Amino acid sequence: MKHFLFIFVLLLSISCQNTPKKKAVQEPLPISEMITTEDETILMGKINRANLLATSYTQWFKEEYDFYRVPEDWTTDLKNNMDGVTLKLFMGTWCEDTQRELGGMYRLLDALDFDDNTLEMFALSEYKESPEGIEKEYNITNIPTLIFYKNGVEMNRFVELPVETLAIDLKKILLGEPYQNAYYQE
Repeated sequence: MKHFLFIFVLLLSISCQNTPKKKAVQEPLPISEMITTEDETILMGKINRANLLATSYTQWFKEEYDFYRVPEDWTTDLKNNMDGVTLKLFMGTWCEDTQRELGGMYRLLDALDFDDNTLEMFALSEYKESPEGIEKEYNITNIPTLIFYKNGVEMNRFVELPVETLAIDLKKILLGEPYQNAYYQE
């Protein structure tokens, strides 16, 4: 009986170790909305994924997220590189490039079990401005811009559109491989 109990406890502890981490559910942040020159309601300022999912005029996010497919073996070698990685994302709910890329970005990050709480997201106006003016500090000229940090130091950034594909570009950045975004200038 003791032998059976030992095996049961051992199997239980192994299965608990292999259970995927359950993500903490974020609450939507208080938001600001604005009406664009084209009479479209958009989000402004600091937001999170919960804001995108809770807002009726951002249904494109869920549609693009559901549509995007993570390439097979994409996470190989990446999960070990995620310690100390944080992100800043500048986007616009009105922006076609954001609407095209954001769902895929989140799908790829979810494949890595990335913690949403280590990503700061800022929704900008059609003039690429935020109420706080934070975009100036980060030299944001095109959106979406996803800035990768490792232990507080900028690694690289994805700007507006992929050079190869979204998955290849993000993998190069996360692995620290040479990468120049579409707007890179020396």
